[in-house]
Amino acid sequence: MKTYINRFAFIYILISILLLLVSCELDDTVSNTIANKSPTYAPTPSNTIKSPEPTIDTTPTITPTITPTVQEKPSLIISEIVSSNSLYPIDGKQCDWFEIKNISSETINLKNYYASNKPGISSRYQLPDIQLDSNEYYVVCCGVDVLFNLSKDGEKLYLTNHNGNIIDFVDFPKLDKNTSWTYDKGIVSYPSPYYENTPEGNTQSITSRVGVVISEVVASNTKFSPYKRKYYDIIELYNNSDESIDLSEYFISDKNSDLKKYKLPQKILKPSEYYIVYCDNEATGLAPFGISSSGDNLFISDSNGYIHDAISTPYIPVDRAWGRFENRLIYFSEPTIGQANPDGYETLTQNPTVNIAPGFYNDTQNIYLSGEGSIYYTTDGSTPTTASCVYDGTPLQITTNTSIRAVCYNGNKIPSDIVTFNYFINAPTYDLPVIKISMSEEDLFGIDGLYTNYTKLYERQGNITFFLNGNQEFSINCGVKLFGNTSKKYPKKSFQIEFRPEYGTSRLEYKLFENLDIASFSNIVLRSGSQNTSSADSMFADEFLTSLMAQSGNSPNITVQAYRPCNLYLNGQYWGIYFIREKVDTDFLSMHYNISESSITMVYWPNYTTTGSSDQWDKIWNIIYKKPLDFSIDSNFKILEDQINLESFADLMIARLYGGDIDNDNIRAFKSAEYDDGKWNFILFDLDLSFTSKSRIENRLYNTLHNTNNSKPYVLFKALLQNDTFKALFLSRLSHHLKTTFLPDNTNKFINHIVSQMEKDMPLSINRWKTENVEGMRYIQDMERWYQNISRLRSYTNEDRIKWFVLDAAKALSLTKEDISKYMGEEFAFYLD
Repeated sequence: MKTYINRFAFIYILISILLLLVSCELDDTVSNTIANKSPTYAPTPSNTIKSPEPTIDTTPTITPTITPTVQEKPSLIISEIVSSNSLYPIDGKQCDWFEIKNISSETINLKNYYASNKPGISSRYQLPDIQLDSNEYYVVCCGVDVLFNLSKDGEKLYLTNHNGNIIDFVDFPKLDKNTSWTYDKGIVSYPSPYYENTPEGNTQSITSRVGVVISEVVASNTKFSPYKRKYYDIIELYNNSDESIDLSEYFISDKNSDLKKYKLPQKILKPSEYYIVYCDNEATGLAPFGISSSGDNLFISDSNGYIHDAISTPYIPVDRAWGRFENRLIYFSEPTIGQANPDGYETLTQNPTVNIAPGFYNDTQNIYLSGEGSIYYTTDGSTPTTASCVYDGTPLQITTNTSIRAVCYNGNKIPSDIVTFNYFINAPTYDLPVIKISMSEEDLFGIDGLYTNYTKLYERQGNITFFLNGNQEFSINCGVKLFGNTSKKYPKKSFQIEFRPEYGTSRLEYKLFENLDIASFSNIVLRSGSQNTSSADSMFADEFLTSLMAQSGNSPNITVQAYRPCNLYLNGQYWGIYFIREKVDTDFLSMHYNISESSITMVYWPNYTTTGSSDQWDKIWNIIYKKPLDFSIDSNFKILEDQINLESFADLMIARLYGGDIDNDNIRAFKSAEYDDGKWNFILFDLDLSFTSKSRIENRLYNTLHNTNNSKPYVLFKALLQNDTFKALFLSRLSHHLKTTFLPDNTNKFINHIVSQMEKDMPLSINRWKTENVEGMRYIQDMERWYQNISRLRSYTNEDRIKWFVLDAAKALSLTKEDISKYMGEEFAFYLD
């Protein structure tokens, strides 16, 4: 009997435990069928509530096996989720976050609720002890309020009560940075923490911040100069609090990963007072970053990393401003630096559009313009103004190559950008890309035009458009000026294209050159062939020799410009084949070597002008010219060795000697404390006068060392060759290039490549210029003559050129056969037999 009772008691206890387990499981797991809900409650904003420390629930773990349902009438919902956040600080922190809304009619204490990104109660976190009123929001900062982060790829998020019942559940998708999932609209691009999920709520979440805030931004400034007629980007700060603030405790930055980029100065900013921050990538003492006119991110933080303000600026036109006005973010027609912002415009006047895409067509095109307000346009390349033709709605009949340039004016709103639409009618089918410069004919050829005043440094406003395979790749307003020195007087002139804020943008963002990992340019050059365009020339001597020296690994210490051939149009006129080139300046060096422009000192020969300090360069020339030293003495030689990258200089001289270039002084050199220990490096530049005749090539080294040429590069070369160390380096580099770079198979490969690029379009270019003269000589007359010129170029780069160079070096430097074998290799010694 006792055994029977014990068994009965055991069974009773076992059944009780099983019932308890089932009951807990019913409370613990979630229904996956409810992921998206659309409550009809109208949310209202609330003030930000600071979060207490997170608390993890310590209820014992129970493995769920049964799925319960979400309660039918939830009092709280997950109203918004941002899983990748850099622009919407929550209590000063850059955290992933989700927003909870009280949709009941009662006040609710959040401490009775829990959040988790996993099912079950073992990994859930208690929410803060916060009283949340009806229709009020609370934002949970992940990693702070709760000790988990949200997955950028999407995951499940649970809201439960104390008993483990599911209050709300969301299975949110993958979200891009600074986008949010919302309970009523799905994915949106305007997160609105603590506010309604609308664009207006997004704006309120930004404008409601209190303290030091960003009041106004000018991204392309050409009017406000703090000193010396220098123009910088502008950030206006404003104290919208009731207390004075010490700015020296704050930082401003354009990177959330580097919040302390610029420490604000010692200044007490009183309530309702403004402070101006000037920004420039290079200028000393200013905020060390620029503001992109196409949009940028800006942050104000303190020494503890607390973010007080963060904004993402939109596109801001030149000399316009964008910022706060009351509880809105709007555009201002004129910047109001240091003053209260006036009312403005929430949007810009939209750019005019056309019914037919710009491009190449075989017959007449009827072009309709569309846009806000009044549309003003030109068809002669000039810049449209309110004095130009007003579009009346009838089609513009385009029968020949035409640039339509148009702008919209809509009452007092900020006018649209000036846009350019290029149409080519019955144009040839080009193999090369096409560039079209659109600008006023008067600015090109008039009494004050570029062509008429080629000796002046005039720059005129225009537009450059780039077509590839007949399709428009970019169209950008720019400045246009002539490029070059002697070649400016030739009929076929070279052009320099400048991208500046006053024209609409400070950089061209496009990958112009296939073999160059740079896709951002402050300017470019359109080279005509310069002094290599006569009837005896190939037109591409410079492009050939610079690209040859730039061949991967051959000359790692020498800098060259990339090139790309194209066809050029000036307004409706075909202007022949040109070469797109990088412009050699501090921006060019900054982009190539990832160094700051302000760190660069650059010397421009022959005029001996510099950017940066020239003190070190002056010292070099003092010990060569004014008080020449004996550089065969190693201690004297070391003075130069410590300041000059000798391999860079040796490669420069080898290239110029190889081509027989006679433009001795036209050389560029640079140094930067951020590159190569601050040594001078050299840029291979302007080699148009290379390969002009056998007599200039055959004994080039000997003639260089034994004449009275006092050009600085050659004086430096002679001084260095006094020393055996440099002589050995020079001969070693020469041997390297003769074995690799200058091998006929290699040089022919480069020549063939350029010829193949130009060959199909070259007859059109020849036809454009064959009746013109170059200093009394004609341009290339026909394809037969061009091929003859190329054959002559090949003859200057064949096996004989290697022999000439070895014999030239032996003669110039008094080298024996044994010396050649020692310094250059036995394979070159036999030339002395």
